[in-house]
Amino acid sequence: WHRENYKREFSITLLNGIGKGGLDLSFNRFSCNCDDALWFYKWMHAHKDKFASLTGIVCHFDKPIQMRTAVLFDLKERELCPINPAVLIAIISSCSVLFGGFMILAVLFKLRWNIRHCLYVITYRKKGYETISNDPDFKYDVFLVYADNDSVFVFDTVVPYLEAKAYSLCVRSRDFEAGKVYCDNIVDNMNLSRRILLVLSNNFAKSKWCEFQLNFAYNRCLDEKLTT
Repeated sequence: WHRENYKREFSITLLNGIGKGGLDLSFNRFSCNCDDALWFYKWMHAHKDKFASLTGIVCHFDKPIQMRTAVLFDLKERELCPINPAVLIAIISSCSVLFGGFMILAVLFKLRWNIRHCLYVITYRKKGYETISNDPDFKYDVFLVYADNDSVFVFDTVVPYLEAKAYSLCVRSRDFEAGKVYCDNIVDNMNLSRRILLVLSNNFAKSKWCEFQLNFAYNRCLDEKLTT
């Protein structure tokens, strides 16, 4: 049996050497301070069989906003070591910034095709359209817009039919400039074509590239009053 009253420091060697139920620390005034009491709090929970009475071991909160006495063993660790308000504010602020950034990125990703389309319309509204209006001799008669999954139909049916009628076609798989940015290829070749032909299908409706070309063609029609 080992009883320590009003003792402020304890040796781990001493504590570990005490047998079952042989330690009585009642009436010791412990501080409910994280730095001072956390190690002992954890040791208590790991060796509770060594104590004669756990309810008699109390600690005192000495902060003005939290002045009270509590049974040390019954406290939750978060009560003994609460998060610093400044740290909590920093964590909440960081999480808010990260969440806000994630939401912005999610919206930008969802609207990426619309944004890309708007940027190209703004870029080429002057650069591309004015060049065409001053030069009636286009390089192509028709610019074909189609989905990849419709390529067989396009090359077996559409292309032979139109070229048999002496139309000059711009077909991306053969006429786009190698190494050039795909969007630039689309816009530049559209601007070099007299008309734009859309091969509409279920595959067309599912293709984001077809949607991009459709939107650009629509804006060109509005600006030049063309009928595609």
